Amino acid sequence: MENRTRENTSVNHTRTAKATEGLQYRKNRSPASQRRAAQRKAAKKQARKSTLENIITGFKNLVVNTLFKNGKLNTKALAVPVGVIALIILISIISNVSGSSNNIVKSSRDINEGVAYIKGLEAVDTSEIEATIQHRKKMQRLEALQNGTMSVWAQFDDSVIMGDSRAVGFYYYEFTPEERTLAEAGATILAIDDHLDDLKRLNPSNVFVCYGLNDISIGIWDNKEDYCQSMKEQVEKIKSVCPNATVYISSIIPATDPAFETSTAWLQIPEYNDALKAMCEDLDWPFIDNSDVVEEYKDHYQPDGIHLETVFYEPWALNMISEVMDYESAHSGEE
Repeated sequence: MENRTRENTSVNHTRTAKATEGLQYRKNRSPASQRRAAQRKAAKKQARKSTLENIITGFKNLVVNTLFKNGKLNTKALAVPVGVIALIILISIISNVSGSSNNIVKSSRDINEGVAYIKGLEAVDTSEIEATIQHRKKMQRLEALQNGTMSVWAQFDDSVIMGDSRAVGFYYYEFTPEERTLAEAGATILAIDDHLDDLKRLNPSNVFVCYGLNDISIGIWDNKEDYCQSMKEQVEKIKSVCPNATVYISSIIPATDPAFETSTAWLQIPEYNDALKAMCEDLDWPFIDNSDVVEEYKDHYQPDGIHLETVFYEPWALNMISEVMDYESAHSGEE
């Protein structure tokens, strides 16, 4: 026991002597030596700070690049919890910063800066940015479609057009494949029942419903309210076999003279269109308003005042695609 006490005392004396020597050495160093030591210490501190700043900057860039991919806001990225992102930052700092854990503790302000930056991003209202990006993309795509550098008809590769004799014109004039143009002369929306298996097999991304002329003249529905109810039921059938498809209801293209000699019921087409549009707005369904196309191409009906000349179809199709772009932009953040 006495020997152990002497050993401990000897160790303590040795440590004290070394500490005293070290302190005396620092005191005896020349001013130049002390300056160099201070400079080395400052350089190490600055290097550590620069490393952390580079990591924080890198993560800022990473977050921005994650939020905006190919010019489009990735709204799903905004849903990532701040805690998760902060944890990633901390792990990266621990993995990349050379030095002891004491260095990380000393750099807590830099870590807090990174976390605060991420939190700030979550608080940003991105709706205006998203709208601007989507509008710019839409205008560029429309310009490309209008000047011919992008094919209008190529936009229908994953779509199906359903309708009556007017819709038949899409494949009759060889604009769209007959297989993807489920239309017949004299058809009404009740013909949708006959094509449910076709729709299921084709599994399109978009379905364009282009009926109405015969629906109104035949007199199956007593009024526009009943017709809208049937339209709703038929669209729901389409959705049941194509749950991932978006169904677009095209406004009924009006008839013109001398068609009214055949049926005065066609004079009600504008009223039916108003009712269909209101229904779509209530259900948040896309509605294709063809009023501007009809006005611009009113001189391109066939002599019967019912059917359409070839030149009518491309602007009609362009109007369809324009609505697709609008609807996709408005619903881009949804699952």
